[in-house]
Amino acid sequence: MRTIFSIATPKLGGLDMLLPMFMQIKRTRPGTGIVLVFLESRPYKALRRDPFLFGEVSRVVDGMIHVNRDSNGTGLYGAIKTSVRFLPVLARMLVSPRLVLLHSRGIVSLSMKVLYGVTKLMGGRAYEHFSGLALTLGRRPEKKSEGGEGDGFLCFSANDAEYLRAMGRTRIHAMGYTRLFPAWIERVREMSGPMVAAECERLGLDPGADVAALFLGSTVPGLFDLFELEKWLESAVKTVDSALKGASILIKPHPMQDMEHLVRFLDGIGSGNVRVTHLHPCLLADRSKLVIAHHTSTIIDAMAVGTPTIQFQEFTEKWMKRHPEGSSFLRLGPLPAGSEKELEGRVAQVLAGDFTVPDIKKTLGHKENVAVVLGES
Repeated sequence: MRTIFSIATPKLGGLDMLLPMFMQIKRTRPGTGIVLVFLESRPYKALRRDPFLFGEVSRVVDGMIHVNRDSNGTGLYGAIKTSVRFLPVLARMLVSPRLVLLHSRGIVSLSMKVLYGVTKLMGGRAYEHFSGLALTLGRRPEKKSEGGEGDGFLCFSANDAEYLRAMGRTRIHAMGYTRLFPAWIERVREMSGPMVAAECERLGLDPGADVAALFLGSTVPGLFDLFELEKWLESAVKTVDSALKGASILIKPHPMQDMEHLVRFLDGIGSGNVRVTHLHPCLLADRSKLVIAHHTSTIIDAMAVGTPTIQFQEFTEKWMKRHPEGSSFLRLGPLPAGSEKELEGRVAQVLAGDFTVPDIKKTLGHKENVAVVLGES
């Protein structure tokens, strides 16, 4: 039996990306074991805040091992504590002769060198992967990656090859866009109805009302400032309120959002049908009449389940200096809107049924291939 040892990425988005792959592997290779290793405590804490993700990860993986080297202290005591917490990982690997190691960081740190060394000692394979749901179309990496990738880099499609070569990666293997895997989409469709209804009820909203979702991008000083987010939110809420009367407006914040600022601002505009939620964006999108998003990978979640999606974003001069491509997400075909007036027109277009969500599988070059993850092709 083959066992996958997956090193949890520092970002929750990494687990978000890997879980659909784990689901598909379990469906096509039921005997495969999956062990999730938390080198840091942050990704596990973030995972616990997402009830859907945590429940699905717990259901699918065969074990979680916590090293948590970031909370073990410093000096000799910290080193000893980390070493002791590494022992269950090494013990499990040493009885897994056909193991696969998945990681999102170059083989640079002592921890990664040890894990890689044990993998090769046991005749296994080690693959690097993106730390989140990356979209590389039209982009160039800001810098080269450090350290080797091991036996190769698992990417989403051949479209990523140019970007990865610029990163310094040479052995590139396409596994498919994980959020498009059938096992994931089917589970989302099964769970979205009851989970979104329960969330609306918890938030004091009518669980039977129409839903519109707003997916926020990250605010970065000098690129997309807080005052721009405020303007964006006010326009989006006003437009949905006017066009879809009585609908519940659920706002999915960016993981790095200043939550105190967001709640304070929403209280200030005083819309009684707007709530902030931390439910998974795929669940929200699947139950929504439409999604309005800024520059964010959650656009992929919405389009993956076939929900009409509007990318509402003004491409300012400062934005274009940092992102000369504008936004790679526009290549997927969401409806673009650069102003409140354009947004009103796009919402009306969606509600009139005058928009078919494009087949993003073709644009992404998606071809499901879990065999490559297991070293079978």
